[in-house]
Parts: sequence; C-alpha cells; structure tokens
Amino acid sequence: MPDTGLISFAEMAQHAGNLAAALSIPLIADADTGYGNAVNTYRTVKAYAQAGVAGIQIEDQVSP
Repeated sequence: MPDTGLISFAEMAQHAGNLAAALSIPLIADADTGYGNAVNTYRTVKAYAQAGVAGIQIEDQVSP
C-alpha cells in the first residue's frame, strides 16, 4: 500500500499482521517515525511484533 499517511497506525499494524499471516517468508514493515514519542515507538514495535511482523523500519527524522 502507498506510504502516504492516509491510514492510522492501528490500521497499518492490522494490515501488516494480515500480510505476515498470509506469507511463508518473513515480513519487514514500515513503521514511519514510530508514530510519536518514545512511548509510542515502544508501542509500535510491540504491536508489530505481536502481529507477526519479523522486522520494522523506523525513520530517523520527521521530514527531509
């Protein structure tokens, strides 16, 4: 799906979980900037892991 910020974190995690369940190979997902501060980033990592995602990519800056 396009990386345009049109869907929420919860929707991203749900879709990633659906993809991970359907694949026979590990899934790496885009976690944007972690969706907020350090606490939100922790929650993001935990949610993606619980969804079955093998790894995530987190941006190191909000804008270029």
